[in-house]
Amino acid sequence: MTGANPATVAVTADATAQAAFAVTCVATSGSIDITTVTTGSFLDPNNYSVSVDAGQSQTIGINATVTLTAVAAGARSVELSDMAGNCTVGGTNPTTATVAPGTTVQVTFDVTCVPPAPGTVAFLSTRGGNPQSEVFVMDGAGSVVMQVTQMAAEKWEPVARLSPDGTRILFAAGVHGQRDLWVVNTDGTGLFNLTNSAEDEDGFLARWSPDGTQVAYLHHFVGGIWVISASGGVPVLLTGLWTYSLDWSPDGSKIAFTAAPNGPQVSDGAVYVINSDGSGLQQLTNLTFLEFDVAWSPDGAKIVFAHSSGGPVNIFIMNADGTGLTQLTVGNSAARPRWSPDGSKIAFSSQGLWVMNPDGSGQQKVSDLHVHQWPEWSPDGSTIAFTSGPPANTDVYTIRPDGSGLSNITNDPAPDYLGSWGP
Repeated sequence: MTGANPATVAVTADATAQAAFAVTCVATSGSIDITTVTTGSFLDPNNYSVSVDAGQSQTIGINATVTLTAVAAGARSVELSDMAGNCTVGGTNPTTATVAPGTTVQVTFDVTCVPPAPGTVAFLSTRGGNPQSEVFVMDGAGSVVMQVTQMAAEKWEPVARLSPDGTRILFAAGVHGQRDLWVVNTDGTGLFNLTNSAEDEDGFLARWSPDGTQVAYLHHFVGGIWVISASGGVPVLLTGLWTYSLDWSPDGSKIAFTAAPNGPQVSDGAVYVINSDGSGLQQLTNLTFLEFDVAWSPDGAKIVFAHSSGGPVNIFIMNADGTGLTQLTVGNSAARPRWSPDGSKIAFSSQGLWVMNPDGSGQQKVSDLHVHQWPEWSPDGSTIAFTSGPPANTDVYTIRPDGSGLSNITNDPAPDYLGSWGP
């Protein structure tokens, strides 16, 4: 306003005095034009979301422009979200836009989409209002999701293991203390109770044989390794040793496992190998305290496992006959090693997700996100999936082995738990 305020006005009897105020208004806000430019292949079938200063999001097309008005002047954080897992934003996201009063600033997000990693991802989720976790499948980008089961029984998270040919899923369901192993086709048909026993089957460590004809598993409160036909039948006890982890050899002739020879209450253990018919038990290690998270290399020549001597957990590797034992990591509780399909890399968790060469060289932290349970490689080795987030809202993430392309591929308010990634 210009001029005096308050103003002095001389008022005479029986007359009207005039008082004039000159008020000038200027804009205190501006606008942002936000443009998305999406290129590549397998473009996101859905729209994106855009927000300013982490506020209410607005839908935007994959090649579109929206104008946000009445944006307060100043430096504003503009973020693009809800891209498919195979699509990434180039440059900085979120990016800063400086809004001047009465003007419009331009922001462009360049999005590149690539073919998603092949195969099927099986996971558990309570999404859709399910009272218990159900089994779901999705593609490697998380853009095509299908619910597989609809059961009232509690599921054992994160057990949803795809068969080697990718047509069936193994999972654990039932009340705590009496869970069974179940099998269902990935299209939701053919559901059946595989073990159907009075025992409590530990689905957490259940594993398909490489040819998909058998399943090795543990009884949660009994210990030992049991093997059952994938079509059901009478299980066979291979060993009564109290087992902490197991893995089939690539040719299916043997099972490597870690066990405590003196029972679950004793803090000792070793890596063993046994033939798939229960013969030929061999102890391969003689370290102190405990071994677990055993994994056989894809060529069958090496075995990797986690070991604790009472302090930090570290990862070791050895030849399949127990020779050549070598420690790969030092400190920081490294565990849950997973071989890439071609055997050239090992992914593991250690206050985040890491990747290294089988000789321990080239250790690279690819994500700071906390990793729940084991990471899983895509069938072509181009991508790693893992579960992360607070327990009430975990999600499945994917990332490339070089640390690029991190994407939340479930992104649902309900907790999602990665099971496995198969063909």
